[in-house]
Amino acid sequence: MASASPDSALKVFWPTSGLTRGQGDLVGWRIGDDVCVVAVVDSWERQEPNNDDKAWPGLHDLEVLGTAESRSNKVSDVQERLTLYLDGDKKPISSLQSVSLILYDVPNISSLRYFNPGSSAAATHGFINVSQSGDITKDVNWQQVVTKINVSYKAQQHLISQPGPSKEPVLLRTTQLDRPGISDARTTASLLSYSFLGLSPLGSLSASLHQICVRLDQLVRVPDRYLRARQVGDVKERAETYNLFWGTIWLVLNDLILGYLARDAILHYGPNVLLHLQSTYQRHLVDTPIQTLQWLNSWPVGLKLNTPLSQFFCVFFQGVIRHWSEITMPYLTGLAPSLPQILALSSFTGLSTSLALLSDLMSLLALHLTLSWKVMQWVCGWQASSLYGLWNLFRGKRWNVLRLRTDLYEYDIDQLFLGTLLFTVSAFLFPTVLSYTALFFLMRVACLAVDSVLRGGQKLLLRGPLFEMMLRLKDPARLPGGIKLEKAAPKGGARAEGQDRAGVAIEEVSVLTSTPKSFWDIAGQAIGW
Repeated sequence: MASASPDSALKVFWPTSGLTRGQGDLVGWRIGDDVCVVAVVDSWERQEPNNDDKAWPGLHDLEVLGTAESRSNKVSDVQERLTLYLDGDKKPISSLQSVSLILYDVPNISSLRYFNPGSSAAATHGFINVSQSGDITKDVNWQQVVTKINVSYKAQQHLISQPGPSKEPVLLRTTQLDRPGISDARTTASLLSYSFLGLSPLGSLSASLHQICVRLDQLVRVPDRYLRARQVGDVKERAETYNLFWGTIWLVLNDLILGYLARDAILHYGPNVLLHLQSTYQRHLVDTPIQTLQWLNSWPVGLKLNTPLSQFFCVFFQGVIRHWSEITMPYLTGLAPSLPQILALSSFTGLSTSLALLSDLMSLLALHLTLSWKVMQWVCGWQASSLYGLWNLFRGKRWNVLRLRTDLYEYDIDQLFLGTLLFTVSAFLFPTVLSYTALFFLMRVACLAVDSVLRGGQKLLLRGPLFEMMLRLKDPARLPGGIKLEKAAPKGGARAEGQDRAGVAIEEVSVLTSTPKSFWDIAGQAIGW
């Protein structure tokens, strides 16, 4: 019997575990032109799944695919169906048809292990990690294959063990979550996340409000995730929900533990730090910006600015900075003695709460620099748009508001003369505006750098993939990132043993394995990359 090419041969997905018989009916699924075997049983007849098994997709699609024999069978009617001859390890070594064998480990869904083909587009088109597998992956619908393989463990129990009623926890009614406390938390979290009149949500304006929003969101979602993680059904959805649930629990506990440790450090070192708080604020957020404005107004390194406009900006922003310092310094002086106690008390709800309070304190103390940057940003934008409009005037064009494009236009002499004067004035003033805008931009970047450290630590404590990192080290099979197909050679005596039997020895053997997520993918998914 001639051997066919691997891409034209029948692809048989064969389990490496869970088989109890060496001969009988091959039961599994047909996936296009390929077959996926899950068990070998004796004279199987279709049985309707019980109420517990009906929640598992694919059990009602099981059918007889062919026959498994442990010795040569020359009965003529056997040749009309798929016939495989097994060795002592219950693995096919020969067949009456041309077969490409793909071995797979049955994922134990009770331990939330499963296969994941990766992105749906890649799985549909067969873009998987293939190592020396030739054309065996051609025309294989990996999405359906992986879906069937993920149910193979339950199918083997259904076919071989025939267990009694499932002891999987039943999903509780979601109405149990509709209690006053949960409903109030859900309403408050929605208000903090809602954007009023096109403005930014309240939770994004303050780190403390964001902290409250996240905690309320966790309070609302954790009970629902707990119930859905115990639901009978798709193993991938259950595993992801389980990881989200325990990931939240781990993060909250870790945050509370670190907050308790930080409390002792705050009470011990806080008074010494507060001795320098007022002087640090005065030096870095008041004196340094004023000195920088005076330095820029004195034409540094030959930078020639417009003197009246530069003098106006310098005096105006110095007044803003000094006025804000006069407002905040009395409050800072009165708050300083009790600030360690406030931070220590907030640490009982987690270190992230203390970081959120520090971030808001930093934002309030640097509010004058933020407002100055906003003013200069608006002035620079207005100046640039004016120059663009006057430049169009010289080119004989203007902006068409109705068609949202620049059209040709014929201006009068008076309009051209006035436009020339305005363009000349704006062109000479623009370097001064741009210089002060760049100055406050650098100040804003410095403030954001400090605030990003505090908010980054808060986000790491609230959203960090702590549980998934532990799971990646402990049990990588529970975090599948893709599948890998590697070509494997038949056992030493398998080819000779197969040739002694009827049919064709199976020489094309591959192994399908699951590849776990990388640490980089786990971190990127948590951060939101």
